[in-house]
Parts: sequence; structure tokens; C-alpha cells
Amino acid sequence: GRSLALFDYEIDKKDGQHRYVELSVSLRRDDKGHPIGFYGIIRDVTERKQAEKEIERRQRYLESVLHNAPDAIVTLDASHRIREWNPGAEQIFSYTRDEVVGKDLDDLIAPINVQDEARSITQKVLSGETVLPRETVRYRKDGTEVNVIISASPIIIDGKLQGIVAMYTGITERKRAEEERKILEAQLQYAQR
Repeated sequence: GRSLALFDYEIDKKDGQHRYVELSVSLRRDDKGHPIGFYGIIRDVTERKQAEKEIERRQRYLESVLHNAPDAIVTLDASHRIREWNPGAEQIFSYTRDEVVGKDLDDLIAPINVQDEARSITQKVLSGETVLPRETVRYRKDGTEVNVIISASPIIIDGKLQGIVAMYTGITERKRAEEERKILEAQLQYAQR
């Protein structure tokens, strides 16, 4: 004797098409209150369901990209507080996601000696500019220096700044190899004299 609120139901039409419908059903009563049948509303919600599935698929795709990227990908809110910190960021900077979410990125990985450069990049991005890839230095949790290539872009939705996405590629090993090559080349030149 109770009405059923809206609920989704899958159907196959006579022509074989698979559709999603939303239905609500209520009991009909005669003037004495006795049940005499049902009435219902059926609405085709296939397009809405397909759009929901596509949004869910895209979200899983983007989460997979974020999770599996070898580079550090960090998203920040408009106040420059960390919102996302992927496994690549954990690998490069040695902080776990739980340790950093809600904290100011520059305070975390850019100590005093690079603070001005870091704040300059932050201000550019917060003013809507994209920072093209550049080599710089940041610091791990234990205070050790890490050479990185940084790039950053504003996240703008509906014309309003929502935050920042910053990417860091760790290049410490490459820099070390370059230094070793320079030393070997210098030694070779010295030996050839």
C-alpha cells in the first residue's frame, strides 16, 4: 500500500535496444480506500545514465594517469594548499600523501635558499600564467637536495581560478651523470696534453 519512490530499472525494448528507465509506482484506491490497481510514471533516462558512466570512466582514467605517472604531479587549491600528491611526488620528495595534504607546497619543499624563486613561480601561476618547464632545485623530506624540472599551470574552471597543477621531473641522476662526464672529459683533456 506504499508508493515506491523513483528507482532505476534496465529494460530491453521490443526492437532489442537496451534502455534505462526511472519509475515510480503508486497504489490506486477507490473512493472507499480499497486497492483497485496501480499507476506509475516511467521515464527514459538512458542518456543520463550513459553520461554518468562516461563521467565515471573519465574520472577513473584521470585517477589512473595521476597514480601511475612517474613524475610528481601535485594539485593545489587557490590558497596554494596541496590537494593531491601522487606516488611520483612521494618517490621524488619522500613525503606521503597524508603528510602533505592541506599544507603549503613552497613551505614544504622550497626552504629559504629557493623560497623567493618558488614564491615567484607561485605568484605567476596564481595570476593565471603557465610556467614553462625549467630546471631548479627543491628538497626532500630529509632535507637533501633534488634537482627537478618544474612546470605549472593554473586550473581555471568557468573563468575562475580553482587551483594549480604542478609537475616535477626528478633529474638528480641525470645531473650527476653530466657532472661525472664533465670531470672525465677534463681528465681526458689533461691526460692528452
